Amino acid sequence: MKKVFLPIVFLLSSCNLIGNIIGERSVENLYGLNNKAVEFALPDDLPSLKPQAFNFSFPIAVTFTFPFEDLENLNLPLGASPTSISEEIGLSPVIEVRSLESEALFPASLGIAGISVDLTLSDGSGSPSVQKNLDAGDQTFTFNKDTCTIVEASTLCQYKATVDEIFFFALEFSGQDFQTLFKDILQGGQNSNQGAGEFKSTISIGLSGLNPIPVDSTFKLVIKTRNGKVSFRQ
Repeated sequence: MKKVFLPIVFLLSSCNLIGNIIGERSVENLYGLNNKAVEFALPDDLPSLKPQAFNFSFPIAVTFTFPFEDLENLNLPLGASPTSISEEIGLSPVIEVRSLESEALFPASLGIAGISVDLTLSDGSGSPSVQKNLDAGDQTFTFNKDTCTIVEASTLCQYKATVDEIFFFALEFSGQDFQTLFKDILQGGQNSNQGAGEFKSTISIGLSGLNPIPVDSTFKLVIKTRNGKVSFRQ
């Protein structure tokens, strides 16, 4: 009987390929940022906010901190090693503005542009950490005044975007950044923040409008995320 060696060669080749298979696994709310609210007030000493001003335009920088839970259970295939994580980051298409003034003094619309984010992820003690800077480029978004209600003696107005979804960029970690993030911050064991990492982020935006805005205005933005995924190697 003639011997056939092809199956053996195929098996050896298959075994070699297994160590190079790259896959992806979807993970909802990967960074735990979805639906997190960011609130801020207008900065002091803004000459463009004088009562006689017809419009306004100024930069806003808001710093906030959120816990970042360990990624211990990613439900990856047996023997798989994660190599990168990524998720798209954006905002809810609704912005809330609150003031003691009447609705008539609220601007008809708001504009957001010049969006950038500087963030640091650490184990809660500040070391080790991974830093990122994300820039949305020339993307601009318009929000029109929608409904207004009286809440605890103040006026609360909702502004709705002219688009259904607002996503700026993908927050991705790979290579050495991911190794630091996953092994030292997110995989448990030694995190100082009771098993959670820490997001410290500064979001910068350019806020503008076609009418004056009450100087006591406070704003509420809600972070939205989508398409979270973990890439892995088997």
